Amino acid sequence: MTIQELAQRLKAQIQSDPLEAARAIIQDAEITEYSLYRPTSRWKAILEQLNLGSLEPRTACVTVYNSDASVFETVKRAAKKKYSVVLNFPADDMGFREIFLIGKDAKKDPDIILLVNWYEVSREETKAAYGDASETNTAADTEAEAEGEPEEIDLDLFE
Repeated sequence: MTIQELAQRLKAQIQSDPLEAARAIIQDAEITEYSLYRPTSRWKAILEQLNLGSLEPRTACVTVYNSDASVFETVKRAAKKKYSVVLNFPADDMGFREIFLIGKDAKKDPDIILLVNWYEVSREETKAAYGDASETNTAADTEAEAEGEPEEIDLDLFE
């Protein structure tokens, strides 16, 4: 296999990776303090309740810190720069979580499902409130941190 063929193959894999696609959107949105991760058990449960569990491989999660609900509009604007179809829906009735369906064709499955939530305070303050602030960011930390997010989720909004 030639270098050019390998480069094309790697580029295709990176473009299909939901975490990389999410990272590009978040960077375009100029969000500076965030955690990017695969769906946690809480997000997986939400996806299952919405009958979107089969699309989990296309899903990425982002937690934004030092923010407010305006982050959803910021993410939407950034996603629209790269994708022609961007739909977002609240995933809780408190305004902390939204689900973004993002793609290039409204008649096809989304290219990425982006699950976004936010905290008003910094990452360090959030970790202090929900866990040990001295720990490094591991997958387990991210899972535990996400589990400390607001628990009120009104899935009746989708029925």
